[in-house]
Amino acid sequence: MMALSSRWISAALVLGSTALTLVGGVAFADPGDGIQLGTSTTFRPRIELGFLSRTNITQSPDNPLAGIALTVAPGGHLVFDTPDTLIDLSGNYRLVKFFTRRLSGLDQFNDFDVSLNSRFLRQSPVGFVVSNRAALVNNNATDRVGNTPFHTRTRNDLSAGVQVRPGSILHIDLRGTYELDDIRVPFGAIDSDTRGLNTRHGFGGRWDVEYRFFPQTAIVVEGNVGRYNWRNNVIERGDSGRFSALPDNTQARVLAGLRGRITDRFVTVAQIGYGVANYDVSSVEDDCPAGGRGCTVAPESSFDAKLSGLERLLLVAQVQYDIAEDRSVTLGYRKDFDDVFFTNYLSYHMVYLMTHIGFGQRFAVDGRATIRQESYRGALNRDDTFLNLHGGGSYELSNWAKLTLHGGYLQRTVPTAPNISFNDVRVQLGAVLTY
Repeated sequence: MMALSSRWISAALVLGSTALTLVGGVAFADPGDGIQLGTSTTFRPRIELGFLSRTNITQSPDNPLAGIALTVAPGGHLVFDTPDTLIDLSGNYRLVKFFTRRLSGLDQFNDFDVSLNSRFLRQSPVGFVVSNRAALVNNNATDRVGNTPFHTRTRNDLSAGVQVRPGSILHIDLRGTYELDDIRVPFGAIDSDTRGLNTRHGFGGRWDVEYRFFPQTAIVVEGNVGRYNWRNNVIERGDSGRFSALPDNTQARVLAGLRGRITDRFVTVAQIGYGVANYDVSSVEDDCPAGGRGCTVAPESSFDAKLSGLERLLLVAQVQYDIAEDRSVTLGYRKDFDDVFFTNYLSYHMVYLMTHIGFGQRFAVDGRATIRQESYRGALNRDDTFLNLHGGGSYELSNWAKLTLHGGYLQRTVPTAPNISFNDVRVQLGAVLTY
């Protein structure tokens, strides 16, 4: 069903672009300036070609498998912009093809990401907004090179609502939300006959209120609430007689603070908040087989775990310093939680440092370092630490062609489960062509 959905999305993009081309006057500008479809619509097709080298493709703890692949990523960006209406549609597709037959099972052919952001009645005191993002991402599974050796996640995030602007200093955004997650695993990971692991549906709402007391600075109150239901609340682990419990849950967050440009050089975000995640034990007990191991509440399992103590404290802090035009350094910290597909939840701390330095009009370098500590709680308890280093540069040959070179290092350390710890080095050389 998910493959069918991706085909419909691709077909819709093609048909939409074709319809706009037929209806409006088409003006082909110089490469890099896009294709004008009438007076208010611009379409910018692009393609990225490159070579990717990785030292540990399957993220193995002790048997790293290295390889080089060709990457092809076509995409496009369609914008309809008038004083009263904005429709922004973008999408890309990614293909990864390894050069050796041994690694052919790791080729990726169906990764995509499509985003829609639209705003209506932009100049009215009350406007409307609709946003949607659909994506399919394949991640290599540890030590698996056989048939479809991926953890595949298909996700769709839909939101729609109103934007209220009673004056120039107050902005209110209220939306209803729907989330869909479909998780698939390699054949044999759970069942030899299917990759389908589970599907999650989420319904709720979110809000964002800004009070602007300086032209570029605002006091902000934001939050969300949602109910999340799993298709399968109990999953049997192959023929082991053990079961994983995934209870339905209700989550809520609220954060308040400051964000904006404090001075000409400093941009700051500072928010503090409170979160709740409660898990419905009865949703598991109703589906639990009699005597199933891992299907009873603690001490055998702790699928009744819920967000507690300091885990409920939410923090967001970020400072960006603009050294000069097109040169900046950003330092940030975030403390939050999230739902996961193999246990109840994770709470995390994340510290990051980013830099961007432009040299003239054509050359720029970027760097990012992130440390993220994750604590998983529920039927499975585990603490992971991720170190992610990334750096690269780009050189614009013209306004339609750019060369890129990026490198990165990713390390996951799990003291209680060394069999899933790994490190991976990747280098990618590419060219980006935009019409």
